[in-house]
Amino acid sequence: MTFQSAKISSRGQVVIPLPVRKELKLKTGDAVMFHVEGGQAVMTPLDQARIQAVEDLFAWGRRQAKIRKIRKRDILPAVMEIRYGKKNKK
Repeated sequence: MTFQSAKISSRGQVVIPLPVRKELKLKTGDAVMFHVEGGQAVMTPLDQARIQAVEDLFAWGRRQAKIRKIRKRDILPAVMEIRYGKKNKK
């Protein structure tokens, strides 16, 4: 297990220390995901296959919406209600 520290820049950026990048086999352009667990930030490397699977799923959804002539304005009120628990006011 590698322990390193880093500072947050004024733009909220953090450089991942080299020993951590090496241990996780991270290289330039790799994607990572962050979540908060028990008051701590957890960073998880994402492999390209998972990213591609998500991108493929979104592409499929866009194709289905186009076939069914569903527009963003048709679904946005439902998304807002689910996300915020209230109806979107126009």
